[in-house]
Amino acid sequence: MRPIVRAERVFDGERALPGGAAVFVEGRRIVGVEPVDTPVPDGWQLVDLPGTTLLPGPVETHCHLGSDSHDGGLQRMAEADEALLEQAVDDALARQLAAGVTTVRDLGDRDWSVVRRRDLAGRDGGAAGSRPVPAIVASGPRSPFRAATAPSWAGPSPGRTPCAPRSVTGPSAVSTS
Repeated sequence: MRPIVRAERVFDGERALPGGAAVFVEGRRIVGVEPVDTPVPDGWQLVDLPGTTLLPGPVETHCHLGSDSHDGGLQRMAEADEALLEQAVDDALARQLAAGVTTVRDLGDRDWSVVRRRDLAGRDGGAAGSRPVPAIVASGPRSPFRAATAPSWAGPSPGRTPCAPRSVTGPSAVSTS
């Protein structure tokens, strides 16, 4: 289904669009924003949302999806088995999406767990398993150059060359703080 989302009020991130708009969506991308009364072309389905305001989803710029978002979560991440860690990532992504977040930037995981989840979501059109998830920008585990200051949850330092393992694993970002 290729939806056209029609709303009475639309804010595009810079200005309100007078009279609302019809927003054309293909997959995870907005491919067009047209006047609210634009006819529905063949192959598209209208999703009419009267009384609704559409606006861009927020971006979470610094999170640790592998922690459980409770006190001591980062420390528990160091002790969690792989299944518990994967569940924590899934739960965190679901909470972010439920809050309207469209993109998360994870700046420190364990064992490349968030990078794997990002790759899984990329293969199946933005879903992890059967659930949609926000877009994921992932840095992977801490940089080895931060060994003296890194917390225990980050795991052991993989060596003195931070870029070599990262170029193979493929993070979206690297945390330097």
